Amino acid sequence: FNVFLYSVVQYKLQQPVIARFLRLIPLDWNPNGRIGLRLETYGCPFTSDVMSLDGVSSSLVFKLSPGTRQTSRDVMSLQFKTLRNSGTLLHIEGEGGLGLSLELERGKLLLLTPSSEPRRLASIGSLLDDQHWHHLAFERRSSHLNLTVDKHTERVQIPAEFSHWDIKQKQIASKRNFHGCLENLQFNGLNLIELVKHKYHQVTVMVS
Repeated sequence: FNVFLYSVVQYKLQQPVIARFLRLIPLDWNPNGRIGLRLETYGCPFTSDVMSLDGVSSSLVFKLSPGTRQTSRDVMSLQFKTLRNSGTLLHIEGEGGLGLSLELERGKLLLLTPSSEPRRLASIGSLLDDQHWHHLAFERRSSHLNLTVDKHTERVQIPAEFSHWDIKQKQIASKRNFHGCLENLQFNGLNLIELVKHKYHQVTVMVS
């Protein structure tokens, strides 16, 4: 409550808040034209699991258990931030040597097929090396991918050989390692960072 009309009162919240809508309710007027306001906010608790990667020797590897049922749809989502404009954020391996990589290149995110002759399937985003959090979502369906960075989504037609692709392993920050932070890394409903904290056998942090 601000008692003094011409002073500024600042309140710092214990936790940061990301708001989409704010509701300002006028409560009262006085003869001098001043207005009293009440600020209402509504929201839900937010859980944050964060890990940092040094870009030199560390990466996170998630291996599917033997006998895991193959699905026609896989979903991965995360938040990331970095000051480096280049590095491999995600590498996915499957049967028959098939693979896909998401790589930062000059602040843009590229979707590549890593091979002796890499093919670029998509380029999305810009200025992703600005040390701000960016949202990434990767949805694989049998014949295409939906790739989302922040609020922009691209539908990517994948090569025919990937139509019945069976994913075996995901590696976060591999090869030209990603240097930065990851938050709430989810794969098919699994919180991979939380699994690392609990030393779950399917997820390991590789240090070389």
